[in-house]
Amino acid sequence: MKKIGMCLMMVLVAGTAMAKPSFYLPERLYAAPGLELNVYFTSIFDSVVPQNYAYQAYCPKGRSELRRWTFTPTAADAGTSFELVINAWNDEGLAAAVTSVVEVAAAPRDATRKVTLALFGDSLTNSQFQDQIYRDMIAAGYSGYTPIGLRPSARPDGVPHDGYGGYTFNTFLARYTVSDEEVANIQDAAEREQLKALGMPVKIIHDWQRALLRSPLVKFENGRKSVDIPRWLGKINGGKTPDIVLVELGVNSVFGLRGEIPELRQRIREGLLVEADRFFRRLRQDMPDAVYLLCTLPVGASQDGFAARGNCKTSAKSCRTSA
Repeated sequence: MKKIGMCLMMVLVAGTAMAKPSFYLPERLYAAPGLELNVYFTSIFDSVVPQNYAYQAYCPKGRSELRRWTFTPTAADAGTSFELVINAWNDEGLAAAVTSVVEVAAAPRDATRKVTLALFGDSLTNSQFQDQIYRDMIAAGYSGYTPIGLRPSARPDGVPHDGYGGYTFNTFLARYTVSDEEVANIQDAAEREQLKALGMPVKIIHDWQRALLRSPLVKFENGRKSVDIPRWLGKINGGKTPDIVLVELGVNSVFGLRGEIPELRQRIREGLLVEADRFFRRLRQDMPDAVYLLCTLPVGASQDGFAARGNCKTSAKSCRTSA
């Protein structure tokens, strides 16, 4: 029995020793002339002590620095692609490597053609990254780039979108709540009871809470909730499908998850990915011809940037690792 126990312990120790950190990087990275592209090594390396490694990047273009690989394409780079290889080293030798292809956007055939973009997001839209995208597009000559949505920007020069703090894939398909003041002002008793059946009325303390009460895709008629995408399209784009649908969701779905990596991955597969699939399938029912883009954490900040936004409950890096 002692021998068996010792063998099991040796296997566990060996398994721990053989566990190596790895990179995670998309097979393709997209760039555009005039816009700086950065790959920060510790942000794509899943070691808990990334500072203990030395990094090297190999690419015909760009520059490998201590903390990042950086590249700003020129007009001459438009329509070209380059292989990028990143290695991580420690005192024992090469610990991990990853290869990706950097593709630089080609020059547009017609930069004035109108291209509409709808954005579904959460509180990360409060960073106004959608406004920066708009400024970059206009600066690059894409005068026809047109963001659409029901929420106005917090900036005078910002763009409309549909970003709502705390929202998830499921929230966009189900959220419809009422405020306590709405219920109090309804004269018809039957209608008041219908609204009460939706759940506890929300007490409005701050004016910004009103925008979060109801998903732009959900309506309430004849005592029931339903998803009505054509109704939303009628309000933002004359009933027409947007050319591009950008989705920035998923962080709130994993924000509170705790546990070991295998457990987290299982919960993400069984929860988050199922919800995301349902969301995209529902959008495609009414918008089959749109191009769909998914991003997770478009924050131009360090890993503490999200911690500041989330009242220091977690960091961008830990949230990213969980997802």
